[in-house]
Amino acid sequence: AAAVPDREKRVHVFAKFNVNAAKLPEFYESSCKFLAQSQADAGCQRFEFQHELNWARNVSDEAQSLLLVRQEWTSKEELEAHVNSEHSKRFNSALVANELLVCAPSLSVFGPALTMEDLGKLAAEARSANIDAG
Repeated sequence: AAAVPDREKRVHVFAKFNVNAAKLPEFYESSCKFLAQSQADAGCQRFEFQHELNWARNVSDEAQSLLLVRQEWTSKEELEAHVNSEHSKRFNSALVANELLVCAPSLSVFGPALTMEDLGKLAAEARSANIDAG
């Protein structure tokens, strides 16, 4: 079997947190510790917290602030090791125990970025599937 290029193994995670505005200091403190530990995990290529811009205010308001964690891992095995790490378990427990969030976090996991060639192939496959189904 041909070796899978490293790009094909990459895993991208986007986690959205709707943080209780009254609990922002605790969330930021917990996140600071979690960030340092997570960035040191094997296979971590990116681990960044981002805050919704004030002028956008699609979600953030006086009651809550939207934060996003962007992650990139070299493989699903390394992501799984991170998820099962003690620091991940501590962070997740702190979110619940301290009631830092106004709702459950949203987590999405993706493969590598799609190239123009990838998009073209996907379009052709979708057209073929629609013709076969029709």
